[in-house]
Amino acid sequence: MTKKKKKIPDKVQNWIDARKKYHRTHSQVQMARELSMNPKQDGSLANLQLRDYLLLNNHDGTPLWKLPLPEFIENCYYKRFKRNQPVFVISIEEEEAINHLRQHIERWIREINKHTILRSTLGIGIASKAVNSFEKILRNVLVIYLNYCGIDYESELQGDMDGKVIDKITMGQVVQCFIKMDKRLTVCCRSKSKSTQELLKNRRLIKPIQKNLHRIIDLRNILHHHLQQFAPDEQTFASNTLELLSLIQDLLDDTLFKNELLKVQEHKKSVFQKNNGLTYPNLPNPI
Repeated sequence: MTKKKKKIPDKVQNWIDARKKYHRTHSQVQMARELSMNPKQDGSLANLQLRDYLLLNNHDGTPLWKLPLPEFIENCYYKRFKRNQPVFVISIEEEEAINHLRQHIERWIREINKHTILRSTLGIGIASKAVNSFEKILRNVLVIYLNYCGIDYESELQGDMDGKVIDKITMGQVVQCFIKMDKRLTVCCRSKSKSTQELLKNRRLIKPIQKNLHRIIDLRNILHHHLQQFAPDEQTFASNTLELLSLIQDLLDDTLFKNELLKVQEHKKSVFQKNNGLTYPNLPNPI
């Protein structure tokens, strides 16, 4: 039986296809998304009015439309947001993985509460899938935060993690890294974003969720290494599975995962004006 692949929305898949086809970076794609550019259309990459389009110049006086597309995007982004790149760069795949897990956990909790999931074997499979997915996401989020705050894993953390590369560390070690760097990550996030500064005004990034992270690790270890203890009977199985899913759900709604740094702000309305039927000069290849 073949494993069913996760369905990625067409709107999101178009960006993934464009990124691969035109060899763009995650940063360039994220900038284009925040500018409400269209990954499938040539002349609508940025819906500028003709007069604005021709007047927008690079710092050296070169009209923006004459620039290669990556530079065109970066210049438009700077003129719109007054910064050279997104505060935080997260790949579309990572963003979708977090969204998928949120949706699945919400459905699984609902089904367990309605007693739709009656077999413990099915429930154990769900619990394993949830915690394994969360472990992978948590590791990826650690990499994103370390990169964002300029913390080098190899020189500052790898020695305390038994010399393991970051892709091989356990979930417990991922949490250790977060705890060890909690103060620096908090200061860094506060300094880079006003909204995140407000969210972290009276708390650190990791300390308030530290207890829940350790509890998830405990339940994960029982599930993977002491299954009889995790599910000795139907009632205990349901209770442990619900606790595990609820803890993960709460964490995915925490600032660690839901602040603006991990969310691409796609504007519903283009940040540029529509062209009102005017013809643009030829643009470089689409993104």
